[in-house]
Amino acid sequence: MRILFEILVPQVAGVMTVGLILAFVTMLSVLSVPIMISGGSPTMITVDMAFRVNSYSDYGVANALGVVSYLIAGLGAWVYIRRNMAEEGRL
Repeated sequence: MRILFEILVPQVAGVMTVGLILAFVTMLSVLSVPIMISGGSPTMITVDMAFRVNSYSDYGVANALGVVSYLIAGLGAWVYIRRNMAEEGRL
């Protein structure tokens, strides 16, 4: 266990962080995954946006949900850039 946590984990931490961030941002736009997981009632932001526009023409709420989605993706990008800059010694 000591070898795992003192040698292996520090070596793959950067790659794991990049992979997790890219998977997170990709999951913000994938619509088929929640449909497969939840059966018939997906609850992702993008699905709710499309439902509100197509069913109710509720563009205000759909735009607000879009801003929230962009903020979440921006947070993921900020973490990614911050981590890369810290590794390069710029911070």
